Amino acid sequence: VLSVVKPPVPQNVSSDPESARSFAQSCVGPSHKPAFQIDVGSVVEVSGVRTKKLGGSHREQCVTQFNVHYSTDNVAWSGAVGKNGTEYDWFDGPTASDGAEDAKDAIFAAPVMARYVRVQVQTYHSWPSMRVGLLVRGEDGEQRVTTYTRSPF
Repeated sequence: VLSVVKPPVPQNVSSDPESARSFAQSCVGPSHKPAFQIDVGSVVEVSGVRTKKLGGSHREQCVTQFNVHYSTDNVAWSGAVGKNGTEYDWFDGPTASDGAEDAKDAIFAAPVMARYVRVQVQTYHSWPSMRVGLLVRGEDGEQRVTTYTRSPF
């Protein structure tokens, strides 16, 4: 079962991930391996994702492992290749001992072209919650982090 939410992510590519806004979404509960979807708005080069714990009063909640799916058209999907060299690799997120603002980068084996990116939870601590920013190439060729999007669960 895939819980898909399209949070608003228009023109929000920032070179300063700490200044990024977060979007709160509704909970769907941890009874399955939830996923959420980010719509970047146009096809961009994505080289990975940057994750953080949920933060605030829920600072212990975090997704510790996840995999990433991507698409240019929201129809045909592929799995991001990670350090193991296989499609749909698991990537590591923050752990319970990490600070609420400690960022963890999950770098793909090679950049991908995508408009839609899905993050699917595999394991978590306390509750499957996270903040995610996409590592994208800006028009000037510099790598940037999109505005952090809060998980909808």
